[in-house]
Amino acid sequence: MNTIIKRDQPPSDVHFSLFLDDLKPEVFAGNGTSGPANRPYHQIVLLSKGTAYCRIDLENYRISDNTACLIPPDRYFRFIPKGPVSGAILSFDATFLNFALQGSGCAFIAETEAAMKMVNVIEMGPGFALLENLCRDIRSELQTPDILQLESVSGLFKRILVQLKRSARHTTQETPSSPKMRLFHQFAQSLDKQFKTKRGVSEYAAELSVTANYLNEAVRTVSGRPASYHIQQRVVQEAKRLAIYTDANMKMVAHSLGFLDSAHFSKFFRKVAGVNFSEFKKKAFVSSYDTVTETMTQAPVNE
Repeated sequence: MNTIIKRDQPPSDVHFSLFLDDLKPEVFAGNGTSGPANRPYHQIVLLSKGTAYCRIDLENYRISDNTACLIPPDRYFRFIPKGPVSGAILSFDATFLNFALQGSGCAFIAETEAAMKMVNVIEMGPGFALLENLCRDIRSELQTPDILQLESVSGLFKRILVQLKRSARHTTQETPSSPKMRLFHQFAQSLDKQFKTKRGVSEYAAELSVTANYLNEAVRTVSGRPASYHIQQRVVQEAKRLAIYTDANMKMVAHSLGFLDSAHFSKFFRKVAGVNFSEFKKKAFVSSYDTVTETMTQAPVNE
């Protein structure tokens, strides 16, 4: 497993990891067991050879040769192989995804972000071989720390996203079958559209015609976290994006996110992000990309 987990330069606190080897259940659980795992990161499973089932929350998805499976964060996931399987696992957070998509067209960004919010099983054509080569190139980058490493890795990752789009022969998108799953997805869709104006669980519950307690229960059942957590994280994610990629100051960011009082926004950001906004913004511009080396955590590479 090769990992970028922290940087001393913009954007800070980036998570990206790659596993390239025989895929076993304990790799996904991360704790030496084969039980279900709940990770706060996006995952893309690229299965090059073999057959397996991905159990995500209450649904089962069959994947086989030359198939990609996109798994949103905070979902209970269990990998069940049927015999030996090989491929790759890409794990990344929203900050890394934002960085990779920077400079892309609006349509591609919107389509990619929408795809990452739901389970997608993508059957690939001959283009799958290129995905494997790109993963090997990423592994080589992670093995040899150097300047502009995040830029290189995110560029290769963007090519993976493009190839998934280009070579997809058939895509199966999640269709929630249980009431709680459907409610979770309705909440997620509403949150993405209204997080700037609605920050109370009760507001979303009223819109979805359920009680706040039931909405929290349903969201926690599916994701392991209450609705309030997802609301806070969505707001902070957007604030970080504005801090990194625009010249907006704290007052401007607070206003764009619906906060009438910048002091209130400052307390909110520090509580959720663990750092105050001014410090986060300062780190984003304190050093040049071509003079500072990434802070890396490495583990042995699996051949």
